[in-house]
Amino acid sequence: MLRTFTLHLFVAVSLLFTASGAFAQGTPTADTVVLGPSYANQVYYSLVTGQKTIADKTEWDVAFQANGITFGVWLNETAGLSAYLVPSLDATDWGTAVDTTGLSTWQRIQNGTGSWADGAFNSNPTSAFDIGWGVYTGPPAHEVNGDSIYLVKYANGTVKLLWIENLNVNRYVFRFSDIDGNSEVIDSVLKNNDRNLSYYSLLNEVELDREPSNESWDLWFTNGLTAAPGAPGAPLSPPAGAVYANRGIQSVRVTGAPADSADYLTATFDSAIYNIGVTYRVRNSTPPPGFWEIPDSNVYFVKANDDQYYKIVFTGFGGTPDGVIAFEKTQLTFEAVGINDVANATRVVLYPNPATSQLNVILDAKEAGLHTVVITDLAGKVTYSTQLAVNGLQNISIPVSTLANGYYLVSVEANGNRSVQKFVKQ
Repeated sequence: MLRTFTLHLFVAVSLLFTASGAFAQGTPTADTVVLGPSYANQVYYSLVTGQKTIADKTEWDVAFQANGITFGVWLNETAGLSAYLVPSLDATDWGTAVDTTGLSTWQRIQNGTGSWADGAFNSNPTSAFDIGWGVYTGPPAHEVNGDSIYLVKYANGTVKLLWIENLNVNRYVFRFSDIDGNSEVIDSVLKNNDRNLSYYSLLNEVELDREPSNESWDLWFTNGLTAAPGAPGAPLSPPAGAVYANRGIQSVRVTGAPADSADYLTATFDSAIYNIGVTYRVRNSTPPPGFWEIPDSNVYFVKANDDQYYKIVFTGFGGTPDGVIAFEKTQLTFEAVGINDVANATRVVLYPNPATSQLNVILDAKEAGLHTVVITDLAGKVTYSTQLAVNGLQNISIPVSTLANGYYLVSVEANGNRSVQKFVKQ
């Protein structure tokens, strides 16, 4: 059953201005992303336009975080690469042949799942200014000087030594060579604030322009970039069909309820890149092969690049033969008209509406402050009231099962602004 989502902007009470609005409930749209047999591709996907940018997953080896004062460096684990910190050597030993005896005991590094700063080469920092591959100097230079040597191993057994030498404001400088120190290459990539990552192939000695503009995509479909550890020295096995969120995209996963009636419960939006990950599908047997199933109790809500909310329900996963990932997306919109001042507005979403047991009041505050939320019946009787500090996205889950069926008003006040909207208890 489709739900009615309403979205209002607060207006200043001092202006005694009342907003009116045009409501638009999105229609579920079915879509698919195709990674190809054995998940050969990676796909950047826009929830807003449905645009899919497809790129070969094996064409890059390392990727450098490309925006702001950031230092994340990623390894392409989905292409079977693994990387190790070379023990007992540091940057001053660069050019020395490396003996790989005992490689199985070396420290393997892996990408993280928290943010785009959690690259494999950022693993295991030892101090506040240690970012893994090097040491941050702080302002005003904001440099990082590399102090570690890594061994990068390919699925076919090829190995490379890598030293990320320096990051100076907007340029990463790095060196790589064969295991004996020969065939050294010195290269660099520039940060690009219009991209999330800058990609590089060590084998082909080339930077790759493969990722679309940061503002043009929301989700990255790929085999998992964070692979489960395998036997020592063996190629990593990335989880199949993972979904990552772009920089700045906020999302929440809801579980334990049918897709058509899921609510946010106590969940809150955040910018973790792996909120979807591979949680949308499960094997129907252990051990594999079995086949993939889609749980009917996982629903995802994403605040996309157009500043609107989208509900995503996955409907199918083809697995290794074709890499097809099927889903439905529903845009949740409210187009406000006659708003006098929205510069410091808080946006309010009520979900589900009508509500039966839980009403979720989702607050998207552009300005931090104390928010007062009050529910009244049409006669003005207060049935619920709370105050909380809000900065950014936050959700309040309110039990309404004991309320009589009918219409109620939700009032939210903050920073001199007020919003009142209606919901139905049924």
